[in-house]
Amino acid sequence: KRPLRALPAGHPQHLISPDIKLTRDLLTMTVPLHLQLVMGALNALFFVLGLRDVYFPGVALPIPDDDKLVQAYFGPLPVGECSKLAYDCYPGKMLVLSQSWGAVLATVSATKLVVAFSNPEGTFLRRNLFLLFAICDLHFAYIARGFGDYLASQSASVAPLVGGMLLEAALLLLDVGLRTRTPKKIRKK
Repeated sequence: KRPLRALPAGHPQHLISPDIKLTRDLLTMTVPLHLQLVMGALNALFFVLGLRDVYFPGVALPIPDDDKLVQAYFGPLPVGECSKLAYDCYPGKMLVLSQSWGAVLATVSATKLVVAFSNPEGTFLRRNLFLLFAICDLHFAYIARGFGDYLASQSASVAPLVGGMLLEAALLLLDVGLRTRTPKKIRKK
């Protein structure tokens, strides 16, 4: 393994520890820049949305249709309140759902960010997690698509978020299927 003299253009050099010797094998195992860009942007947004649902439920962020999406999913504002006409409504019920959903969303998006931006060494664990994340993205996109008529009746749409998740799933599946991974050598003592 020959050390490289320079990093390829566009490589996220700041993610590599100075203690790691750069080799061609190491650079082929790092997460590709295009995948980091999509995963970073989408999951940073989802992380913020998740934290919002936990700590500031019902507060709309300055993104298109966020106020409509909050009301479509969690009911009238403030989240957790019941109107006199609401059937089967218990005060706080939707607040619990909103905060639980936010916790799950923040956890999953934080996990994806850690996998994409942590240690530059690629492993079979990362491959398996990428496959799992792609399956979860596809599953969530399928579920969200099923609520299209309801969301349209509320003047809301998840189409841009679903589009981002489908793009991320496609890139993850390409990485899982096309990247060559070599097992680490076990050192004998």
